[in-house]
Amino acid sequence: MNFQLETDGANLLCFLFIMQLQCKIVILLHVSNINSARSNVQTRKVKHNRFKLTAYALFKDKKFLT
Repeated sequence: MNFQLETDGANLLCFLFIMQLQCKIVILLHVSNINSARSNVQTRKVKHNRFKLTAYALFKDKKFLT
């Protein structure tokens, strides 16, 4: 299974924990901070780092990679 999601750090950790319960292995192919493109914008708001995650999962009940 190949999937992507966009989330913040806390949800990313929860997501990875859940995926570890469901999957035999989870390989992170790409994790990038998407705030880097917006870093030149000056603001006084507290920014939460958001990450784009591309992960590859091999499920326990599958003998092939999809």
